[in-house]
Amino acid sequence: MSTSALITLAVTMIDAVVLFAYALGLRLNSISYTCLAMACGLAVDNCVHFGHTFDHSKKGGAMSNKAAVRHAVAQMGASIFQGGFTTILGVVVLAGARSVVFWTFSFCVFTTVILGVAQFLPFLLTYLTPGCGKAP
Repeated sequence: MSTSALITLAVTMIDAVVLFAYALGLRLNSISYTCLAMACGLAVDNCVHFGHTFDHSKKGGAMSNKAAVRHAVAQMGASIFQGGFTTILGVVVLAGARSVVFWTFSFCVFTTVILGVAQFLPFLLTYLTPGCGKAP
């Protein structure tokens, strides 16, 4: 599979988990749809940064998939983690709010960020993309 297809799969799975919460009782309304649109953007942001770095690592054909994933984690892991951590710090305050708007927003963003930072995209890229080259 191509990297873009795996990124699409990862984003779809992250957003499916957020949608699953709605199946458990969270109401669908204009607020939740707005939060879902933002959740899609956050999921895409994390996955695309990692996938882009992975693709550039393999560009010359000198790295194996495992080496390219290690390189991508070394290059982008700290930035993705820091972005997720600061987003969670900003949103966790809203989780205690009594307003449905703030609680829905905090739930969607918190769930998306946790799943985006603790992503399984490195596993998918390691084992489902065509290998090229040998590990240096």
